[in-house]
Parts: sequence; C-alpha cells; structure tokens
Amino acid sequence: MGPSSQLESVDPGLIRPNPLNPRKYFNEERLDLLRTSVQEVGILVPLIVYKTAPDTDLYVLMDGERRWRCSIDLGLPGVLPVLNTEVLRMAVMFGLAT
Repeated sequence: MGPSSQLESVDPGLIRPNPLNPRKYFNEERLDLLRTSVQEVGILVPLIVYKTAPDTDLYVLMDGERRWRCSIDLGLPGVLPVLNTEVLRMAVMFGLAT
C-alpha cells in the first residue's frame, strides 16, 4: 500500500517544529491576534505534519507553526486537527510542492 493522508487529532506536545522551516521570526502582534482567534473559534485549518518514524507518535510540522505555537501557549491538549501526510512530504522533498 502506498503513502496516504489522513485527518487526525494530535496532542500539540507530540509535534515538533521543522528545523528546515525558513521562517525564523514570528511577529508577536500577529501571534496575539491568532491566539485570540484560536481561543474563540479553535483551529479551523488543519496543520500538515508527518511522523518522524513509522513506529512513533512524534510528528514534524510542514505547515502551521503559528497555529501550533498558539495552541501550546493556550494549553490546548489533544485538540489539534492535523493532516498526517507522507504524500505531501515526498512532494516537498522532490520540489513538486512548497
């Protein structure tokens, strides 16, 4: 069976930031606005992640680090919607997606 994608709910503590993320600075004012939104309506757009290894519960972020940071700041355990995808990971790795 080939790579797949699936929507899951993951504890933010099991997600790690991507060390290859080109964004190194996160504007605090914008994070404050996003925190307020997440607190009021939750996270509406799933984060995109992939597992660090097949037999682990740890994930690496591909997209959504601001939402992830806000969820950590707000202490939202086990409620992050994520799209766990190997297909997208391979596409990014080969330069077919960004």
